[in-house]
Amino acid sequence: MTAAGIYVGTLWLGDRRAARAETPNQGGLPGATDAPQRAVIIAVTGALAILTVETWGEAALGIAGEQSRMTWLFALYSVVAAPIIEELIFRGWLVVENRGRAVTWAAAVGASVIFAVLHPFLWRWDDAGFALTPGAKGWFSTGVVFATSLWLYSARLAAWNPQRSLLPCFVAHAAKNAGVIVGKTHGRVHGRALVAGCVAATKHSGHEKGRTGKMRPWRVTRYRPAGRRWVKELRRLLRGRCRGRGPLR
Repeated sequence: MTAAGIYVGTLWLGDRRAARAETPNQGGLPGATDAPQRAVIIAVTGALAILTVETWGEAALGIAGEQSRMTWLFALYSVVAAPIIEELIFRGWLVVENRGRAVTWAAAVGASVIFAVLHPFLWRWDDAGFALTPGAKGWFSTGVVFATSLWLYSARLAAWNPQRSLLPCFVAHAAKNAGVIVGKTHGRVHGRALVAGCVAATKHSGHEKGRTGKMRPWRVTRYRPAGRRWVKELRRLLRGRCRGRGPLR
């Protein structure tokens, strides 16, 4: 899918070059036109503002710890390919034009509902089959995706994007996805560092007998397993497990 997204992106760039040369391709990809720099900046700023509100909301609702796991391959797809494919479909082909502003935005709202529901926050489909998963996290995340979709439609249809280019949508979508990935990665690294600190405190807390036979408190020092034990401990931490408490999120 990543390769397909990159390929479609090259096709879009070719159509944009043709539009620049005033020889647009008949039946070319939608939104293959130039956009002013301010349109890109406004679109990215709005997307990151939504991400900020999302992060604050998850913390306020106490659902920040319910983040899903993400592989680096999927992260690459989310930043490179998904913005191109999804924007071409929803903010490109599914935009209703020449029917009046009310019809255009009614279609945008309807498409945004579909866009939000297609993201697997209120449902899952795995080896156990299909199941609905409503909950605070699911409804909140779906609402954020819906708001993001409406903002991306604004980036395509607003007056500050006079040629209705998809470029601001591509960049804003990629920026928001990259922000999500950074947040997940930072949270996981911070969590592992915290677990490592807990292990260190556990190993060096309490008391031990000194040479005089008296009990003396241990000092909390950095935990440094030696040799192969260090490698084994590092592998265990990288798997996200500490004393059977399950994977870090």
